[in-house]
Amino acid sequence: MAEPGWLTGLFTVLMIAIAVYFAGRLLFARVRRRRIHVEVNVAELAMGLAMAGMLRPTLNLLPTALWEVVFACFALWFFVQGVRFVSRHGSVGGEAFVTYHRAHYPLHVVMSLAMLYMYLAAAIPTARESGQMAMAAPTGTEADFVALPLLFIALLAAFAMRQIDTLSRFRANAATRVGTRGALEGASVSDLSTPSAPFARWLAPRSESVCLVAMSVAMSFLLVLML
Repeated sequence: MAEPGWLTGLFTVLMIAIAVYFAGRLLFARVRRRRIHVEVNVAELAMGLAMAGMLRPTLNLLPTALWEVVFACFALWFFVQGVRFVSRHGSVGGEAFVTYHRAHYPLHVVMSLAMLYMYLAAAIPTARESGQMAMAAPTGTEADFVALPLLFIALLAAFAMRQIDTLSRFRANAATRVGTRGALEGASVSDLSTPSAPFARWLAPRSESVCLVAMSVAMSFLLVLML
């Protein structure tokens, strides 16, 4: 399926921008001692670079086989961490900080598997003289898995809506933040059961969620091209 070159260009620039953002986020958090979900930031950095390479093959940094290993490892890592997290904090309820982390693990299992699927299905963009991009839809035996892109798109849409819905949870009035800053200064990220320790030292959770929504949309765009 072909699409306007401007749309490909837009998503390419967006993915590069998001990759740069997460690289900067990792550095800034370390320098300023702010708290972040490190593995999520690393995964988003990798996904941004990988999707930019899918959209513009000249930007691809790694061989396909290596990308497959990367995303298979991410999928396994997030699955294991998600199971551990649910065993400690349950599958429902909890403070905003708990629900924020709880959603990250299954979302990144889905995103990692979607990336892995696109590589395994040989859904790699091919450059055209016009600058447009085409995704190769699965053929032959791979066509038996045509339902997978639809499943991934549906799951990504559900997670994107969840991320949008929870943005309001990050809003806190300035007086509350100032009043609790000192008490939360030494709060541990792992102390998720403490109601007063939501996001005092967390680095820009809303910006992170917005980027996750954008990544979900871009990934769905690539998956649609396989249908």
